[in-house]
Amino acid sequence: MAGLTPLEIEARRVASEDLDRIFAGMLRRALLIMGERAEKSFDADAHPRYPEGTAVDPETGAGGGRFAPKGGEGSPDRDGKPRPQGTPVSAAANVTATGAVGKAIREALGAVDEVHGATDLKQLPLEESQDTHSHGSLEKTAEGKPIRLVVSDKAETPAFTALHEIGHWLDFAALNVPFEHNVGEIRDKSLRDAYKEFWSALEGTKSYQSLIQTLRSLADTPHEAGYVRYLLRREEKWARAYSQYVATRSSSTVLKAELAREQGLNGYPQQWSDEDFAPVAAAIDKIFKVMGWME
Repeated sequence: MAGLTPLEIEARRVASEDLDRIFAGMLRRALLIMGERAEKSFDADAHPRYPEGTAVDPETGAGGGRFAPKGGEGSPDRDGKPRPQGTPVSAAANVTATGAVGKAIREALGAVDEVHGATDLKQLPLEESQDTHSHGSLEKTAEGKPIRLVVSDKAETPAFTALHEIGHWLDFAALNVPFEHNVGEIRDKSLRDAYKEFWSALEGTKSYQSLIQTLRSLADTPHEAGYVRYLLRREEKWARAYSQYVATRSSSTVLKAELAREQGLNGYPQQWSDEDFAPVAAAIDKIFKVMGWME
């Protein structure tokens, strides 16, 4: 700026700053307009992508982060995760257990909250015991009202045991899961259909059929037959299905490991193989969606 007077230099500096502000304003408006047009012209929900890293099908070109056909076969869910609704179950749980048992109970409650919510649950104490005969229990009044939930420090799979007992809690406190032969008495058609599907799916599993056949073969051993009949009780079938459902649907590695251990036990089948259980899990999805406990 040699040869310019101080007044000319100042005038040019001001003009330059004005131009910068004008340009910045124009650029911002242009970006806003472009963003608005993009939002109007592109609907991400209408054009879901296959997950990154998905192998590309050489014939269809599907996968590898490419767009997936909306609603078509192979279209991914938004994130593949359950979407709970209602109040978290843990909000009604008064956990007094400490140490390893307290940790296991909280692991189970965290998994439940990840999968579904609930409605109208009253506070319930969740406690620890030193019981060597029962790994877990739900204590109830004579009318079936839950009083407290207990998990023993002798339980070999304490988180999964807690999940099983939470299944009992939700059954007696909120769901009132109907007997198979009483489903038709439910007035709400959607809920009635959901429970019909649940019992049909459960009783069609290989695990259930194996228990039925085992019971028939134990006519001369009443003690063992009594245990199998216990496994076939309405509330036990529900609790075992519920615990496997949450362990399967949640991201808890602890529960998945404990479920795998239960699945690998010898003797009378209490849990299902993953493949055998899939239709049961789908039916529980529907029950909870009708209940408003998950999206």
